[in-house]
Amino acid sequence: MTISSGLDDNNSYFLLIRSDLSNDIINGRYNDCSSPWQEWWMYEGVSGPHYWGKINTKWILCSKGKNQSPINIEPKDLLFDPGLKHIKLTGKQINGTLINKGTDLTFELHSTSIVLISLGPLSYIYRLHQVKFHFGGNDNFGSEHSVDGKHFAAEIQLMFYNSDLYTNFTQAVNLSRGVVILAIFVKVKDNENHNELSKLTNFIEDVRYKGEQMEVNNIDLLKLIPDSRHYMTYDGSITQPGCQETVTWIIMNRPITVSKDQIYAMRTLRQDLPENPQALMFNNYRPHKH
Repeated sequence: MTISSGLDDNNSYFLLIRSDLSNDIINGRYNDCSSPWQEWWMYEGVSGPHYWGKINTKWILCSKGKNQSPINIEPKDLLFDPGLKHIKLTGKQINGTLINKGTDLTFELHSTSIVLISLGPLSYIYRLHQVKFHFGGNDNFGSEHSVDGKHFAAEIQLMFYNSDLYTNFTQAVNLSRGVVILAIFVKVKDNENHNELSKLTNFIEDVRYKGEQMEVNNIDLLKLIPDSRHYMTYDGSITQPGCQETVTWIIMNRPITVSKDQIYAMRTLRQDLPENPQALMFNNYRPHKH
């Protein structure tokens, strides 16, 4: 494994890690998260992250993987790589479906909506498949990644698949250089409403319980990305079962800001059906592996 990273003039951190993928992953021997076992995993208790690798043998990487995500980014360990380019994102207004998955809030793009990412640490073009939201029960926790031990209130993950090499996300997640996840940290500030995010959070009431979904149109996901060209990147894994180590992570070095009302709306989401309304979704983040 090689590491390079850096610090720009605004004290923004940059990280690059490169590692070899296991032959099992390159040969696509692990299934994606859409297996029937998906109903059995959660973020707590005997079906929580510490047990994912034991619940299903196809998820063994969750326990035994060497390049698992998320991670804590240590600024003192970062090295700058001047050879990396800025990332390129293309795509405008898109349409999709906002879905309460029970384990997270997901925005799945319609097949006619296209957002692409390229350049930066990438050798291929990747197409956006879905957006996932991870958030905590308070403003001090919720993001999956952390910087120098500090977590943020939430983390938005834009999940892309390699459209140069693979047909869809389900295929790509099991294969080498299959997935890119662009991660955005979220911090909370009174009355600091994020206008583009409101187009999604305004529908929280309609997707409060597991399985509920709502069509949402005219979202400009590029407006969710902070105004910065600097980022951190490393090779890691999916943060949900089956924890495939086929991901290039790109983590923006600045957070976006949302209002207390917006993050509170997310915290009202339930991880179960209306018959069991007390099971709240928040704290749906995977702990770091030690």
